[in-house]
Amino acid sequence: LAQFKKIAQALFTLANQLSTTAYQNVQQARFIAERQRAEEALPESERTTRANEQRLLMAQVIGRTGAWELDLVTNTLWGSAEAYRIFGLPSVAREFPVDELESFVPDRTRVHQALVDLVTLGTAYDLEYAINPADGSAPRVVHSMARLERDALGKPVKVMGGIRDITEGKRIEQERTKLETQLQRAQKLES
Repeated sequence: LAQFKKIAQALFTLANQLSTTAYQNVQQARFIAERQRAEEALPESERTTRANEQRLLMAQVIGRTGAWELDLVTNTLWGSAEAYRIFGLPSVAREFPVDELESFVPDRTRVHQALVDLVTLGTAYDLEYAINPADGSAPRVVHSMARLERDALGKPVKVMGGIRDITEGKRIEQERTKLETQLQRAQKLES
């Protein structure tokens, strides 16, 4: 009888576990089905927009290019996930204090003045500069371009820009220059 009780208890425990697992699987299937119905219910334009957003995110990562936007009315800076990754920050698109981001730029005076000149004088914002990433990784060289947007009255309201990590390209350029110099020296020695 004791052995029968042990077997019965083991079977009861197994049945309970199977029941719990089956319930969880049914719940998960319901969740997936509801999500699929919700996706299908989205207008075609919204599905297209979501797909395009995913493509843009992938292109930014592959191209090591981020986007940024400075609202001149509120003085808030928004950056894409890739822009923040370039600066050694968590890769999450969000707003960020301008002063804090500029703290990663050794030549911040020149970079800030270029932004001021864009807003006040309409001077092109197209520059390369070094950054010291927040995560302590090796310094990087970036290329940033921006354009100014004005409201209907012509007042500057927003600066929209892009930033690209060109560190590897700069390293290759320096190596090529070094090799060309060595080749020229070797050719002079031969003559």
